[in-house]
Amino acid sequence: MDERPILSTRQYGWLTLAFVLFVFYGSLVPLHFRALPLEKACDKYVHVMSQPVRVSERSDWLANILLFVPLGFIAMGWRCVDRPDQFLGPILTILPACGLLSGLIEFIQIWFPPRHTNINDVVAETFGGTIGIGIWLAIGQNVTDYVRQFWSQHAVHNWSVRLIPGYLILLVLIHGMPFDLTISPSSLKRKYLEHMILPVPFTVPGTEPLDLVKKGLINIAWFLPAGVLLASLPPWFAYRTRGAGRIWLVGLALAGTIEMMQLFVLSRYFDTTDIITGSLAVLAGWRIMRAWQEHRETSVNAVRFPAGLRAGLLLFWVLALVFIHWEPFDFQFGKEFLDQRWHDLSFVPFADYYAGNYLYSFNEIIQKTLLFVPFGLFLGSAGATRADARLVVSAAFVFALVLEVGQLFLHHHNPGISDMIIEPFGAWLGCLAASRLRVLSDTQALGRGFRTPGISL
Repeated sequence: MDERPILSTRQYGWLTLAFVLFVFYGSLVPLHFRALPLEKACDKYVHVMSQPVRVSERSDWLANILLFVPLGFIAMGWRCVDRPDQFLGPILTILPACGLLSGLIEFIQIWFPPRHTNINDVVAETFGGTIGIGIWLAIGQNVTDYVRQFWSQHAVHNWSVRLIPGYLILLVLIHGMPFDLTISPSSLKRKYLEHMILPVPFTVPGTEPLDLVKKGLINIAWFLPAGVLLASLPPWFAYRTRGAGRIWLVGLALAGTIEMMQLFVLSRYFDTTDIITGSLAVLAGWRIMRAWQEHRETSVNAVRFPAGLRAGLLLFWVLALVFIHWEPFDFQFGKEFLDQRWHDLSFVPFADYYAGNYLYSFNEIIQKTLLFVPFGLFLGSAGATRADARLVVSAAFVFALVLEVGQLFLHHHNPGISDMIIEPFGAWLGCLAASRLRVLSDTQALGRGFRTPGISL
């Protein structure tokens, strides 16, 4: 067993670097560069920084303060973790560093309109860093020790506990990008007037019913893994969350939190429909996993997922993928149309993604990978050997090929060879997850006195 503690000096250092990069990115989006001579930029910066500090936009002040609070905290963790007596030196370096970092960001923003350089931001962000430093001094080491204890007790022997932080980070990244955050009431009001805040579920202005179904299926793909992970957590958690009602509340909290985050992202929609479909997807994932666990417990020699349920889930997801990839099914078979489609088809992997918007391309790659995870999970339940994995990947490749060929005849979809790489990879991840679920189920069954045949991975 690995005895090295988590949240070490090195890990806090990497977290600090990652957060600094995030702060730079969030301060420069939408990354619209404008050429400007350095001399003019310096003159403008000196003029702005010589202005008096004003507390006019309280929402901007609060946003900038909150932005640097985590940075001050994790930077202190980098310098002070497991060294409670050495805090004066780190304070004297981290506090000025927060001010210098904020000043550098404001200077670089001169080249990235519509970002605005403002002395108020420097003061507010430095103050936020100071608050983060204070929080570390008050509870930082205690919080670190608690997380380490929890991790050593529950995460070392349970892969689902280890996987949850990465899964949550992925949800935040995908649903929060490009992180053009705001808490300004005027910005939120404008967002509402532009129909980007939808408090009434299943009512998206100007959207066809089939598009709503497609959106719901994609949202299910995002939140279904949460239910599977919840059902795979240690017994102490399973005891506290017994019953579908409690699991649904957990899913409601998760989907609601992600959607509330999107409320404060200018370029993202806030839609209560996603909260409903997301929470139901969490419940469905938990129910599927529990059905498997109950099947394993009651059938001593059962190695496989219940055949009928597995076949039904696989068929449902195959039809869902066909719907997502081919909707609205406007097939065209004219020779001129097909010649043009063939001419536009790129056989260079990822060239189509590289040519598009980087945020949209990143989102699409992750989304298409995730959409094929259930395909590999349900199909991979048949076994856990390398031959099974090759079979799943081969089936996913053939299925992806069929979907891409079908898109050649569809006006609203763009086929490409890239998806025939991305989607089988997602199926392989699903097959890998099926193997891990079987191992976990075997371990839990043996712990309760059940004997199951060994599985070669």
